[in-house]
Amino acid sequence: MDDIVRWVGLLTGLAPVDLITCVINPFLSEPFMAHKAYIVHAIPGRVRLRVPEKRGDLEFFEDVRRRLRDCPSIQAIDINPNTAGILLHYQGGDPTVLFIEAANVGLTELAEIRSGLPPLEPINRRLMNRLREVDGRIAHATKGTTDGAAVAVLGLLLAGGLQVIRGEVLGSAIPLLWYAWQAVSGPPTPRGIS
Repeated sequence: MDDIVRWVGLLTGLAPVDLITCVINPFLSEPFMAHKAYIVHAIPGRVRLRVPEKRGDLEFFEDVRRRLRDCPSIQAIDINPNTAGILLHYQGGDPTVLFIEAANVGLTELAEIRSGLPPLEPINRRLMNRLREVDGRIAHATKGTTDGAAVAVLGLLLAGGLQVIRGEVLGSAIPLLWYAWQAVSGPPTPRGIS
């Protein structure tokens, strides 16, 4: 069970409870919005922001650091592209001046700050992005000789073969082998449609 929970987290980036919540009621969170900054923590003189859509974009975060460096109210800037985080130490208790200065240097992402955690990325987009990452890693690791689809087909064939060896032909092996066949040949087309 722990392996299943770990794989769900790896593929979706969500805990199983959050995944179930998203699937059952996808209207609970506001639509995913690109390039917005969110205040995730603030105390006087320090504010932590997230720009989820720019996660991993080192160039963007270095540009933020470069532009904010000259703002008079900024004392220190820490960036972390891996977490999409920006930690700003500033003078004074009100961060409004800070965000006005950010807008003045062209950082509109920081000018449209939203409070609280960012909305969840739709689960289908998150899952597809994770699968593309896994596919890319497989292709990179094998120097382009195989991809995620080939690994999935091989996994289904191996699982089906294992079920045949165990004697579970009708219960498990046939569906697994059928899925592998569909992955290779594509889904069947209805009769009369070409």
